[in-house]
Amino acid sequence: MNNSFKIERFEGIPSQLDLSNLSSLLYDCVVDGASIGFLTPFSVEKARVFWDGLVNQFQSKSRILFVARDISKSSSSGNIVGTVQLILDMPDNGVHRGEIVKLMVSPLYRRMGIAKQLLEIAEQVAKEYKKTLLVLDTNTGEGAELLYQSIGYKLCGVIPNFSISSVDRSLKPTSYMYKLL
Repeated sequence: MNNSFKIERFEGIPSQLDLSNLSSLLYDCVVDGASIGFLTPFSVEKARVFWDGLVNQFQSKSRILFVARDISKSSSSGNIVGTVQLILDMPDNGVHRGEIVKLMVSPLYRRMGIAKQLLEIAEQVAKEYKKTLLVLDTNTGEGAELLYQSIGYKLCGVIPNFSISSVDRSLKPTSYMYKLL
C-alpha cells in the first residue's frame, strides 16, 4: 500500500461521486465491525441515506467534513479512504466546544497515520472557530480509544452497556473523552 494521501476540508456540498465514495467507505467500515452507529446487515444504500441527511449541515457549516483521499497513481479518481466530522453547532452555554464524530478509515488503509492526520486538521479548524474543548465518544478498549489517548485526549468516564456490537450483538461500554485545545 502507498502513503500518497491528501487530507482536505470540504467546503459546501460533497459531489455525487464523493457522496458515493463516502457511502462505500461507511459500508466497508460497518461491515468490518466499526462501532459508528450502525448495525449489520447494512447496505450502501442505507449509508447513502445517512450522508444525504447531513448535506444541509455541511452547507451551513454547523458540521464540517474532512476526508483523506488516496492520490496514488493507482487511484485516478482520488478515492476517499478516511473521514471525520467536527460538529460546531452547540447550545449557547457550549459555544466554546466542538464534537468529533464518525472517524473512519477504510480497513485497507489503516495503521498508516490517516486517522491521526484527520484528527489534527479537525483540531486545527476547531481552533479557527475559537473552540477550546473537543469531546468524543468511542468503544472502550478498542484501537480508536488508544489512538485518541496517544494524541492527548483524556478519559472522563465510561458508560457500561452503551452500544450494541455490530459483530456479536453484545452490549459494549463507551468511553467519553475530551481534549483541551
